[in-house]
Amino acid sequence: MTLKVKLSHQIEGFTLNLDQALPSKGLTAIFGPSGCGKTTLLRCIAGLYKGVGTISLDEASWQNTGANQWLPAHKRNLAYVFQDARLLPHLNVLQNIELNMKLRGVIKTATEIEEITEACGLTSHLEQWPHQLSGGQKQRACLARALLCEPDLILMDEPLSALDSKARQEAIEYLQTFKAKTNVPILYVTHSVEEVSQLADHILMLDQGEAIHFGSTLQTFAQNSLLFESSQLASVFEAKVVEISSAHQLARAQLLHNDQLETTHVWLPGTGLSDEKQIRLRVSARDVSISLNHNKAQSILNSLPAVVSDICCMTESSTVRVSLALGSNTLHAQITQRSLEYLQLKVGQKIWAQVKALSVFD
Repeated sequence: MTLKVKLSHQIEGFTLNLDQALPSKGLTAIFGPSGCGKTTLLRCIAGLYKGVGTISLDEASWQNTGANQWLPAHKRNLAYVFQDARLLPHLNVLQNIELNMKLRGVIKTATEIEEITEACGLTSHLEQWPHQLSGGQKQRACLARALLCEPDLILMDEPLSALDSKARQEAIEYLQTFKAKTNVPILYVTHSVEEVSQLADHILMLDQGEAIHFGSTLQTFAQNSLLFESSQLASVFEAKVVEISSAHQLARAQLLHNDQLETTHVWLPGTGLSDEKQIRLRVSARDVSISLNHNKAQSILNSLPAVVSDICCMTESSTVRVSLALGSNTLHAQITQRSLEYLQLKVGQKIWAQVKALSVFD
């Protein structure tokens, strides 16, 4: 199932122009600065805005302006999760879910409902009213409601932006479970690079109403660093836990997709991890320093042999972006112009990358 959007839509002096086919599975992040057209795109797909052009999901045509064809929003088999949780206040959580299923003509067994609500962490909240829920719990109720209505497409418009950091991280973890429970493609609007790096399988980047990049998440972070602002620059890896050190509460993980003769391993916090577990890692470029020599007498656990693959001096600041090859993986570092001159770094040079911190996503 493929979503194809070839559309132009003008609103309040802003124009969205897009001609893009989007993946039939996984989560695609719609990413970019405020005002670039992310929400406008979602609303056009949902049928809330009527642009000019075509929208189709597999063989189903939702809009074709040339043929004067338009499918209203309520007839498009999709689920829309808004920034603000839209639960009916006079119904409890379970009643909100069941009403939505009834309106969509979906029949589920009690066991099927229980499986999804449990996966979304709602088992103890089904009889509660919306005003009794936290922001994170409300959004999890919306996720369960969306999944249980059997949509062909799920749209999420910055669903976590109103949550505090703790609730946001909890919601991300439930979203990861949510992804694993469905084969339905998800379009996820966000301006948070952290959410993208944790959740997205693909990234569609917009700027001023135009698509400037589309690709897999790992490839985008590795090969398209100039698309990200300095504060957003990071490296994202897939890895597998190969060792648990209970005495030190650490785990050792092997980076995947690595073509080195000697594989690359990193140490990371081991709490909640198990042997052979597949994980995703994120390293901020600001947490990577470069050394010409291997210094074993230091507190930094992860000192990795690497090769300088690219050097980019940023004209708007004194920072320099250095890309480092770890086999087929790319690690980004952000250093000062002075450090570049002092180390006399050159493409092809062998160095040691010191990773001061990394984030682990299950």
